[in-house]
Amino acid sequence: MLSLVEGFPIRDDAFPEEFKFTAEVDRQHGAIMAYLSLAQSFYTLQQCEYYFRRYPFSDLPVSKEDHIRNMCEMYFNRFYEFKERLKRCLNAVDATIDGTINTGPVLKKFAKDFDQELRARNSIHHHERFDDGAIHGIGMALMMGYSDKAGPGWRDVANRGYRRSSAEWAARVKRRSKVVETYLEAVAGAMLDMCPYLRPESAEATVTRSVTRSEKGPAARAAKPAKKAKEI
Repeated sequence: MLSLVEGFPIRDDAFPEEFKFTAEVDRQHGAIMAYLSLAQSFYTLQQCEYYFRRYPFSDLPVSKEDHIRNMCEMYFNRFYEFKERLKRCLNAVDATIDGTINTGPVLKKFAKDFDQELRARNSIHHHERFDDGAIHGIGMALMMGYSDKAGPGWRDVANRGYRRSSAEWAARVKRRSKVVETYLEAVAGAMLDMCPYLRPESAEATVTRSVTRSEKGPAARAAKPAKKAKEI
């Protein structure tokens, strides 16, 4: 039971300790959770495609220029996030196996494959906001759209530029996320090969050992049916 002393909960000494995994199982749990976190990072990268395809701010103070720039910055950050979680996942798996995983070459290859995205993310994080010719053109057209005379025409230019640019970015997300998926699948395959605790036979063996121990108990022996008498 919990008692309150000066507003802080204190556990009664007579209460048994909370259940904890063994150190080995705790490391295995950490490896599995690290992989699920890596997979989640990949799925959020995939979702960027649909964020690029939708502009839900027509009546809000978020311009199309702002929207597409924000989406680009989020998209670039997903690659850095995946790289960091990839490193964490490999290290977590390494702590559960007998051998050693050489994470360096994997991370270097990822950095090489996605050099442009990682450089853009680094520039955004440490220097200035992302910008390119298409986004800059959308912003200029929107600014010209405030003109009373030429406004409608420039707003049309901005809308066409936004639709074209957002479609290109959505296609890019779809194309590049397929490359990232190869890393996720490679990690999953490596874990199944190197981690005995993920194999079905390992779980079956654990259940079998548990059942075998229970069958040796007095209650199990008492429950066994009596042997039939031999027929004459």
